[in-house]
Amino acid sequence: MHGNFLYTPELAQKVIDVLSSDTRYDDVKEQLGLPALRTVYDWVDNFPDFAANITRARAVQGHNIVEKLKEIEKKLEQQRLPSDVARVLINSKQWRASKANPKAYGDKMTVAGDSENPVMLLATRLDEAIARKRQDKLLDVTPKERDFSDLC
Repeated sequence: MHGNFLYTPELAQKVIDVLSSDTRYDDVKEQLGLPALRTVYDWVDNFPDFAANITRARAVQGHNIVEKLKEIEKKLEQQRLPSDVARVLINSKQWRASKANPKAYGDKMTVAGDSENPVMLLATRLDEAIARKRQDKLLDVTPKERDFSDLC
C-alpha cells in the first residue's frame, strides 16, 4: 500500500464523497486527510465493495458535473461570464460528464435496422445472400437420363 492509510469504511466513505463531487481530489485530499489516489486504486483492487461504490460515485459525479453546467449557463444568461470562457468550461465539463457517466452522458452507439432485432435481421440477410451465391456457383453433376439411340 502507498502511504500510511489503512482501509476503513469511514475513510472509504470520505473518498467516495469527494470522488462523487465535481471537486478535484488532489485539491482537497490533504485538507480532508485522504490518501493518495494510488492508495485509492489499491483499495479498488483489494476491496470489491469499495470498487462498486467507486463506480457508483463516478456516475453521481457525472450528474453533479451536469448541475455545474446549469450554473455556468445561468451565469452566461445573466452576463456574469464571458461567452468564450463559458464555451471552454461547458466543453470541458461535457467531456468530463461523458467519461464519468458514459451511460447517461456519453455518445450513443446505435445499430440501424429492425428496431426490435437489428443485428439478427442483418445476420439473417447475410446468411440468405451467401446461400444464394453458393447455389449460383454449384454445378449440377447429377446424371441425367439420355437417349443414346442416335449413337447406335
